[in-house]
Formats: sequence, C-alpha cells, structure tokens
Amino acid sequence: MCWSALLLLAVLTFGEALYFFFSVVTGNWGGAALSLLAYALLAASIKVLGDAMSRGGLC
Repeated sequence: MCWSALLLLAVLTFGEALYFFFSVVTGNWGGAALSLLAYALLAASIKVLGDAMSRGGLC
C-alpha cells in the first residue's frame, strides 16, 4: 500500500515537472508558478511518506 502511494506521488511529481517545463516554453508564467507550488508540495509529501516508511510507523 505504501509503496504504491509513494509511486503515485513520484508519477504526479514527474507530471508537474513536465507541466512546468511546457508552461515556461509557452510563456504561461502563472501556470509555471502554480506548478512550482504543486511541485514543492508533492516533494514534501514524498519526503514525509518516505520518512514514515523508513521508521516503520506508517506501514
């Protein structure tokens, strides 16, 4: 269960990175800024989930 959640967060993070790239290329600066915010939140979620998994407290 936890590994699938971590994999899902990683896929979403990759998707956000792609969206950021294409937002910058097309000049959509509002989308790029929003994408950076979402990217930071996803990265923090991956860190928290990974820390909880390594301690054995979550799964």
